[in-house]
Amino acid sequence: MYSAVCECYASFRNIVNFLVHGKREKEVIEYIFSEVDKHIEEDDLLSEYKLNALPNLYELFVRLVKYLLDNKPEDRDQIVILFQDMLEVVTRDIMEDHVSNIYQVSHRLWLIVMKNM
Repeated sequence: MYSAVCECYASFRNIVNFLVHGKREKEVIEYIFSEVDKHIEEDDLLSEYKLNALPNLYELFVRLVKYLLDNKPEDRDQIVILFQDMLEVVTRDIMEDHVSNIYQVSHRLWLIVMKNM
């Protein structure tokens, strides 16, 4: 089970890093992933974050994967909205006590999805 969770997280991270463009956006995303990685290494992820919101994040990720598999250009705006929703779940629900310094940034964050989805 642990290996499956690690593989899912790595896949999620790769997809997000591949699709997100922009210096500021990449910095925010990298900060979030580095914080998660730090707490994984320190073995305190479960006590530091409110993981009861993971089902919401999972649901959004499944929707993202469906859009990516369909690969329709007209879905681009929906994918951007999904990324914004994911960021909101992470910053407000999961990491709420840990990302106060990027909370304001998350409301102004515009994600640019690759032209050729």
